[in-house]
Order: sequence, then C-alpha cells, then structure tokens
Amino acid sequence: MDLDEIMMWTRAERHGVANFLDDLDDHEWTADSLCPGWTVHDVLAHLTLSNRVTLGGDARRSRPGARQLEPDDRADGA
Repeated sequence: MDLDEIMMWTRAERHGVANFLDDLDDHEWTADSLCPGWTVHDVLAHLTLSNRVTLGGDARRSRPGARQLEPDDRADGA
C-alpha cells in the first residue's frame, strides 16, 4: 500500500463524512452525541482539530502576545 492510495482513501472518507454532515439541521448539530456531555458539533470539532491546527500552529499561539482561543472557538465552550 502506498501513500497515494492511503491519501485517496482518506480524501474519499472525508468527503463522505462532509456530505453526510451537510444535511444536518441546527437541531441535529446541537443534539447530544454518544459521548456524555458532548453535542454532535463538539465531537466534530474535536475530530477535525488535527486538520485545522498543527503542532507548529499551537506553538505559535502560545507565544506571548499571540492570539489565544476565545471561549466560542473551543469545542467545549469552557
């Protein structure tokens, strides 16, 4: 199995999930998930975090004066 094949499968899986999520309404996004205390939105935010944030990105944000995550940016809202 080569990297190109793995990436093709990964892209196909991500597109499938995105297509499924595209059809969710507001009520479904805010519904409780199977993870206690987490909504569907919370779970998805957690699952996609690695696609939105890299280790380097985290390190840059932790420098003095760098933008910190605001409460609305965090999946748990805390």
